[in-house]
Amino acid sequence: MKFSLSSKITLAVVFTLILVMGIGSLVMVGRQKNVLTEKMQREADLLSNSIGLTVGKLMSDNFDDKGYLQEMTEKLGGLPGINEIIIYDPQGIVMADSDREWIGQTKAEDFEDVKKVLETGRTFQGTETVEGKNLYSNAFPIYLEREEKREIVGIGEVNVDLAEVAKTVTLKDQADLLASVVALNLEKVLSDDKAGQDYLQSLTEKIGKTEGVAELIVYNAEGVVIGDTDREWLGKNKAGEFEDLREVLQNKKPHQRYETVEGKNLFSSLVPVFSKDQTLIGVVEASMSMAYVHGQAAQARNRILLLTLVSFLVIGFLMIFLLRRNVLVPIQQLSRVTELIAAGDLSQRAPIRSKDEVGELAASFNSMTQSIQDKNEEIQTFNEELQTANEELKSANEEMEAANEELRETQEKLVQQEKLAAVGQLASGVGHELRNPLGVLKNAAYFLKMKLAGRDEKVDKHLNIMQHEIENSTKIINDLLGFSRTRKPSLAPASVNDIIRDALASLDIPKNVVLSQELDASLPNAMIDRDQVRQVFINVMSNAVQAMSESGGMFNIRTHKEKDFVEAEFRDTGCGIPKENLKKLFDPFFTTKSKGIGLGLAVSHGIVERHHGKIKVTSEVGKGTTFTIDLPTGNEGAS
Repeated sequence: MKFSLSSKITLAVVFTLILVMGIGSLVMVGRQKNVLTEKMQREADLLSNSIGLTVGKLMSDNFDDKGYLQEMTEKLGGLPGINEIIIYDPQGIVMADSDREWIGQTKAEDFEDVKKVLETGRTFQGTETVEGKNLYSNAFPIYLEREEKREIVGIGEVNVDLAEVAKTVTLKDQADLLASVVALNLEKVLSDDKAGQDYLQSLTEKIGKTEGVAELIVYNAEGVVIGDTDREWLGKNKAGEFEDLREVLQNKKPHQRYETVEGKNLFSSLVPVFSKDQTLIGVVEASMSMAYVHGQAAQARNRILLLTLVSFLVIGFLMIFLLRRNVLVPIQQLSRVTELIAAGDLSQRAPIRSKDEVGELAASFNSMTQSIQDKNEEIQTFNEELQTANEELKSANEEMEAANEELRETQEKLVQQEKLAAVGQLASGVGHELRNPLGVLKNAAYFLKMKLAGRDEKVDKHLNIMQHEIENSTKIINDLLGFSRTRKPSLAPASVNDIIRDALASLDIPKNVVLSQELDASLPNAMIDRDQVRQVFINVMSNAVQAMSESGGMFNIRTHKEKDFVEAEFRDTGCGIPKENLKKLFDPFFTTKSKGIGLGLAVSHGIVERHHGKIKVTSEVGKGTTFTIDLPTGNEGAS
């Protein structure tokens, strides 16, 4: 069946009202039941406490008179609402039982509450169901005052039938109960002279403290007050003053009245007390506070109102929840889906929770979204085809660029090899052509220095300059010849760390250059030509030291294993090399120095390549330069 949105809201309101009324009724019934239960328990406590006071006196004065104790227990057990009264001695043996069922038996171990009283000396209350009856049990210790010491002389257990109390015990019954409890003691008390009268006053005061009791007064047969909770009228004859008291003394029948005393509304019950031979021996007057009763009713009413308010709040929240779930949430979900679709996520769909107007709107919206998504997928497919074509074209361009790069590198290598070959031939020819004349000049300068030494300082100075320049020229020629005659390396296992130390020993390092070494002691040997690698290290280290000769700096040498290579790293903090010069460093005759012809790094590059190694350089102007040389650990052959 299809319900419209307006029908749903109407049904929700009607359902909520019905639910509120139903829950309100349940709350009222439940609260009334709770109030009734509380009332029954209070009355049960009143019965139990009153009986406990009486039994305590009987135990104190007639502990050995079990017959009299049983008689009083049976009389107390016959009061309204009392299911059973049991008196135990300190060992848990039943001394008196209102039902005469367990007299003389040990029963304390069978009843958990009595056992707890024996162990702790405290009072325990609780409810239990026995033979279908809902009983309220009050187990309490009975103390005896002896020489200012309290001694437990027994355990009392009073079981009250809550259902019976609810049906039979009224406000009048409570007043009669208090009067009856005192009346049960009155004959015994009157025969006990002074001690009995003291106990009667104590009993009257204790019962007078019971919740809801306004006043308790005990009169003798002449109307003299012998017990008063307020002690106000003790010893005074009130028969002439109180008409209802005179009526009870004359007629020997109970009397009840409602009265207001000092602004307090009271219900009073006067009960005549007779001896065993039915002689009137006194009257007990118990007054109950109506304010207490009304207060309990007001408290119950307030609790019911509070629970009703809570119920309305709960139902209100439930109604809000239902409206939110069936109306607001679907609209909010549709709004969120709209935002997501507007952001480009066309896979979103609005959930269809019902067949009302909101559900129809969601279905129409989903249909529109599906149509847009289909068109978008067609456009996406076309774009993907274009993208595929572009990627294929890009891949072809990359392949062409890679081929061009490879061709360019090959061309550069060929040009480099041709340049090196041409330079080698030139160096070889020039070297031979210049070496002999330089030898002659060197010998002539030496001869002139021998002949003219010490004759003229200017002559000596120029001869020294001539000799120095001839040596520089000879070194350049030797470099040229060395470049043209580079031989194939003779490979053998060698320690790179040892070669570095040997090369350092031949260098003159200025004092303003701080040298640090991080040489890996576990470094394996490399398959290298020791002399050629030493020449490479000297060239690289010389360049580093020269870069820091004026300003000083840090020179760090580090070795470590890198896969199948031994790597040596030379790092200086010199002036650095401009980026545009980095690619030219290994070209023959390229140099930025005032001295030298730029063959050192070119020779070093060739040596490392013939070892199938790698030489790399990184530099930053103003921060320094790092040369990294990788030499193979295995014998891969050399060219």
